[in-house]
Amino acid sequence: MGGIAFDGFDVLEEDLDSGLKSASAASLNLNLGVGYRYYLKNNGYLGLRVKYHFVDYASNHVVDFTGNPITIQFVIGGLTNDYRKRNLNALKYNKK
Repeated sequence: MGGIAFDGFDVLEEDLDSGLKSASAASLNLNLGVGYRYYLKNNGYLGLRVKYHFVDYASNHVVDFTGNPITIQFVIGGLTNDYRKRNLNALKYNKK
């Protein structure tokens, strides 16, 4: 799997007493990864996704964050197909 995103975060909050302005860091996020699903029954699964992200937060010259993060996601999902279910019910098909 792969993706393209643009993400960012606030680095500094504005502090008028100290004369600090707020600042944010942002970067283009290109990511590649793999995923796996283990199907439990007809309509559910457990999944695992691992992604490697290519980012450069230092390009804004606000912070010096270098390196490329890896994310791991555990997923619980469900599947349904209402069109299929309606048509099978119309045919009075009861097997799953």
